[in-house]
Amino acid sequence: MNYLLSIEVMGRAGRLETNSKIVLESARALFPKCGTAANSNSRFLWRIVSDADASMSPPWPSSAAFSSGDLRFVNIGQRSFAAIHLGTAEAAGFIPEDLTRDAPGFAGVFLATLFYLTVPILGLTPLKAGCVSAGGKGLLLLGPHASGKTSSAYAGSKMGLEFHSDMATFMELVDGQLRAWGEFWPALFRGDAARSLPELIYLGQPLRHESETFISVEKRHLCSQPPRSVQLAMAVVLERDATGSPRMSRITPGEFSGILQASMPFEESGSFKNDQGPVLTKLGRLPAYKFAYGSDPAEAAKFCRSLLNAQDILKAVT
Repeated sequence: MNYLLSIEVMGRAGRLETNSKIVLESARALFPKCGTAANSNSRFLWRIVSDADASMSPPWPSSAAFSSGDLRFVNIGQRSFAAIHLGTAEAAGFIPEDLTRDAPGFAGVFLATLFYLTVPILGLTPLKAGCVSAGGKGLLLLGPHASGKTSSAYAGSKMGLEFHSDMATFMELVDGQLRAWGEFWPALFRGDAARSLPELIYLGQPLRHESETFISVEKRHLCSQPPRSVQLAMAVVLERDATGSPRMSRITPGEFSGILQASMPFEESGSFKNDQGPVLTKLGRLPAYKFAYGSDPAEAAKFCRSLLNAQDILKAVT
């Protein structure tokens, strides 16, 4: 490999080796804490090979995954793949050079896939959820596809909330506290979001994935803070395109448990599943609410801000 880079992802040190200067510079942009010296505390190794002779351009194809023992493999179309051996914490990826030039897709599809494969050995529990915060207290945004998690988190950032994630949140227990990290790759807005948020056209770049075109917006446009974890305080499940006035209701622990299970991107097994158990138990005890609203994400953002502010008030008087 021609290039070596020490990187830090969600407080975990790792190494990236590649034969591609494009991959190297993309990694430098995504991971603020990086260097050229080898890190003796590295918990994982990514080797990414870029093939200049393999011609392939967006849209990014669909993926297929399989696992056997400690080996996990994701095929991205017919000419790209990512794989990891969980026992050695070594991963390998192969990608046509043309696709490395597509920065939104390289980060949001290829590196995101590689990171998901690495998550079990990093002691993180992933969830398909967004996350915003105020005063260091985090709020999870859950809901089905097209429920408005990304747009609501973005609207919240314009109201003073800190934007952490829109698609994926990664959780861990630190000294008994449930803490959450946002994904490192750009936020992805559905193409029709630009109708109500026209500035996205100027902030983002198109990401063509299968039959859809998304707007990929780098986190520096959404959050002024460097990546950090926040303590989770509550969760909101969004229900979009509801009729009538916006409605809030409290979610029972049993119902919330089912929602959390449906929000897991994949099911772990063995020791890794056991590692996630305490995180999910702690998460299931958070106050959880359902918020049904029309089509304006600002309504959901205002509700989230009011919840976070209300918690601060309650703490001040107790």
